[in-house]
Parts: sequence; C-alpha cells; structure tokens
Amino acid sequence: MLYSGDYGPTDEVLDKAESSLELFFFFMPRRLWLKIACESNRYYDQHLNERVDRMYEKKVAQDADVTRDSVLLAEMKQHKNIKAKDVLHCIGLLIARMLCPHKHCFADHWAKEGVGAVPKGTFGRYMSKARFGRIMQNLHFTDNTDAKAETDRAWKVRSVVDALQETFARGYNVLPVLAFDEAMIPSRSRNNVTRQFMKDNPHKWGTKVFMTCCADTAYCLRLEMYCGTEQHADELGGASPTEFSAIRDYHGWMGGVDIHDQLRLQRYSLQQSVRCRKFYKTVFLGLVDMAMVNAFIVYREYKKQQGEPAPDHAEFLQELQAQLLQVTSADLIDESPQPAPSNPSGQGPSRHKLVEFPEWVQIREGVRKRPQHQCKVCSIRKKKVGERRATRFYCETCSEGNRRVYLCDRIRPEHYPDNRLKCHQIWHDMWKNGEERPPPRVGRDIQMRALGKKRRGSRVQDAGSGEAPEHEDEAKQAEQEDEEAEQEEEAEQEDEKEDEDAEQQQEESEHKEEDEEEEVDDTAELEEGVAAAGALTEETEE
Repeated sequence: MLYSGDYGPTDEVLDKAESSLELFFFFMPRRLWLKIACESNRYYDQHLNERVDRMYEKKVAQDADVTRDSVLLAEMKQHKNIKAKDVLHCIGLLIARMLCPHKHCFADHWAKEGVGAVPKGTFGRYMSKARFGRIMQNLHFTDNTDAKAETDRAWKVRSVVDALQETFARGYNVLPVLAFDEAMIPSRSRNNVTRQFMKDNPHKWGTKVFMTCCADTAYCLRLEMYCGTEQHADELGGASPTEFSAIRDYHGWMGGVDIHDQLRLQRYSLQQSVRCRKFYKTVFLGLVDMAMVNAFIVYREYKKQQGEPAPDHAEFLQELQAQLLQVTSADLIDESPQPAPSNPSGQGPSRHKLVEFPEWVQIREGVRKRPQHQCKVCSIRKKKVGERRATRFYCETCSEGNRRVYLCDRIRPEHYPDNRLKCHQIWHDMWKNGEERPPPRVGRDIQMRALGKKRRGSRVQDAGSGEAPEHEDEAKQAEQEDEEAEQEEEAEQEDEKEDEDAEQQQEESEHKEEDEEEEVDDTAELEEGVAAAGALTEETEE
C-alpha cells in the first residue's frame, strides 16, 4: 500500500460534477478543443493545393470545361473555417450514433424518409452531412511541420495525450492500491506507426497503452502510449522466497484496468461506432472514450456523495451528448488558445509566411511609420493605370535579398468574381508562388526591384531609438541603400510615366477613330443630301 489515507475525486473536479458537460470539459479542456479547431484549419490550408489538383484532374478526366483557378475559387467558397463548437457537435453526433446506431450505413442518420419501422434520420437538424464530412476529413490535432513529428511516433495525437495526462492526475487523489496493466486502443490500419499485436487481447491489433488505474473504482490516473522498445541495463536481482500474500493481493486488485476497458470497449465505445480512414482519428476517439469513462466514474461518485441514486452509463452519455449539441462559441471563450499562424501556401507555414517590414521611417520629430510598398497581386489585377494598393508585409521565401515580394494580407473582392482569397493566398496557391501569374490587366508586368525609397538620414531600426549609424561601414551601407532607393523611385516614376503615356496614346487613338467615324458619317450625310437635291430638281423640271 502507498498510504492509508482518503482517496477519490478531488474537490476541484467535484465542483464541476453537477454538469456532465463541465465534467467532460475538465478532462478535455476548452483550450484543447480550440487548439484542435486551429490545427484542423491549418491542416486544410496546408493541403489545399493537393486537394484542388486532384479535383481539377478529376473534372478534366470527365471532360468538364473548367480551369484550375475556377476549381480553387469554388472550393474556397464552399469551405468554412472549422470552429471548436463544430468539432464538439460532431462528437455529440457520434455519441448519439453510439447509443442508437443505424447498422446499414452511417449516412442513414441523415435520411429524409423512414423505411418501415426504421425512422428517418435526425442528424440533419444539427449539422448537414457535407459539413460533418468536411470536419471529420480535416480533423487534426498537431502541426505536421513541427520538428518533433519526425521523432515522436505518437505526435499525431500528442497534444491530446499530454492534456489527458495532466487532467487525469488532477482529478483524483491517489489511492492505497493501484492497478497497472497494458491496454489496447483497437486499430488495424497498416499506416498506424504505433500498431502492436497482442495475441491474448480481445482486440489483437492496435495502439498499446500502459494504464495506471484505481483498483477500486477503475479510474485511470495515468496513461502512456507505447511507441517502441527502449534498451535498459540488466537490473535483475537474485532469487527471493515466494511471498504468497503479495500474489494474493495482486490477484485481488489487478482488475482495475480490465474494468476500465470493459466500460470503454464492451459497453459503449465512441471509437468503434465509426470507422475512420486515418489511424490517428481512431486513436483520438479512443482517448475521448477514456475521458468519458473517467467522467462517468467521477459523476457516479458525486451522486453517491449527494445521496442520489447512481445513474447508469447510458443515462450519463445521453445527457452529455444533448449538452454537446447545444454548445455555442460563447461557451468556449473563457479559455483562448495560441492563434494558429497564417499559412499562405500549400507548401506549409515553414516555407512561406508573411513578414512585416522591419524598419521605420521618421516623418517628423517624434513621429515615425513603417514604409509601405505596392502589392504585386494588386498591381497585376488593377483596372486602371495609377491605381495603387500598398502593404507593409512581404514573403521571405519568395524574396531574393532586397528584391522583396510585397503581398497584402487582405481580401480584395475586385480581383476575381466571388473572391475569398487574400492576396498572399492568390500569389502562393492560385498563381503557384507567382510562376503562373496572369498578364496584368493594364500597364506593364510587375518588376522585382530592391527596397523602396528611404529618407536620407532618417532610417530608424526596429529595435533602436532613431539614432544615426555610428560606424562608418554602416553609414556607407546606409548611403548606398539610399542611392539605390532613389534610383528605384526614379524607375517607378518612369514606369508610371510610360503607363500614363500609353494610356494617353490609347485615348488619343480612340478619339481619332471617333473623329474619323464622325467625318465618314458627315460625308455620307452630305452625299445623301446632294442626291436628294438632284432628284428634286429633276422632278421640278419635268
């Protein structure tokens, strides 16, 4: 025995045990669901190009008259950002399916007509089938571009496992007798990098988990996913006399993990109510099952302390799924996750990301601002010469030294019909990092030049206080950059002048054509008048 004191649910978790939803949020906190929504949106952005390419190739194979840009715009128009409440609604629908399944197929839950004694589907009242499919398709829990993804086999669900390890330990006072055993999260997918074979288990293939449970209530205090063997030194000692009391205690208390498995797999299992193509989604649902079992155990202990009859497992799950389907965004605002970084490209956020211009320009005493430069996408899509859209952001990867590619972080509806893409998304996703950009609507094509003009002697470093460079090398470099900036501005002015001249020549040409047409019309009218006068003279003579 560890000690002979009291054990059971902590006061912290008992304060939330009156509501099954708050109890569920204790073990899987709101910040975890907000993070899942952020990572799901990130995953969608990272694979947008691949998805659009597949859709475009499929439509071309069907002899459809479409372009890749039109497919991309249609996909962006159809997709809506995934919110944490949407993910929770999906979990609520999966619990409803677990309690009352349609054995034929999952889509029957959205059926519009009943067949015989089988009622029509009811899931459509809470979420459309297409929306549910999109959320489950893009469901993700960690960033694939993180360096740990290459070394941690359980990285796909690491954020969920870490959250459960923290909350499981916080929710229960350690008891005198613990049960430690291995368990299984069933998964037969060959792509499961954590898959193990256990011949003595009812589910022989899956992710092995080592669990420490309460030998009395089967509450899971800690879990650890098995990700492969580790080499240890031989720590075996010598033989000792057999302690029959230890064997008796072992057989008397070893069932804690087994009872938890029975509640998780043999009675009501969220994981086994639906089949997922990606193994990490199956493992995630298994982890949600563990959290719901712990929540049910605490809920039952709370009811006993209140002198109320202990609810059965189905009643607890019915109450939980009803509350999950009523969750709104306002219910999740008390905890905020770290915002997901913008991912302007389908090649991943580590390759292409917007960076704010690092330097400042001093306008007057005590006033400074960041220089702004013309957006490349806005320059190509502008409808008249002289139209300018400035921005402070540029893409580091697309830039070459001082020749920076400046891109807006805003949606410009005038660029394309029904446009919902920001300028940097158009540049990276639609135009393939500018390699497939269309010709400009007016004027000349964009030029990749060096930095814009800075006022001589007024450069202010981002971390500095506005003082001039102290070293000669820095001063020379600053002077050289100023000269290059002046040359750049002169080149921009020449381009604008050429554009204005071209526009003026075009207007003069149009006016000239109109004058010629008017002269032709006047000549034709004069000839018609002369002919009419001649005819009238002949009639008079007759």
